[in-house]
Amino acid sequence: MKDKYFEKTHNISYLLELCKVYGLEFEFLKDKAEIMTSYAVEIRYSLVSSDITLKEAQEAFDIAEIIYKFVKNLIKV
Repeated sequence: MKDKYFEKTHNISYLLELCKVYGLEFEFLKDKAEIMTSYAVEIRYSLVSSDITLKEAQEAFDIAEIIYKFVKNLIKV
């Protein structure tokens, strides 16, 4: 997979779709990916401060931790 080209993006759902091409399915992450994509794009590049609640921030952190642990286990690091 190292020699495969893919468009650079912050769209995590798109990246999950690319994984399907290589026989990797992460369907359980689909909803989580959509939530995280909104943070990755809208908030990261927003010129206006965003009104994120503590609950939303905690949810994003928890999702990121789930994805991190899953990927870390997948690549055996």
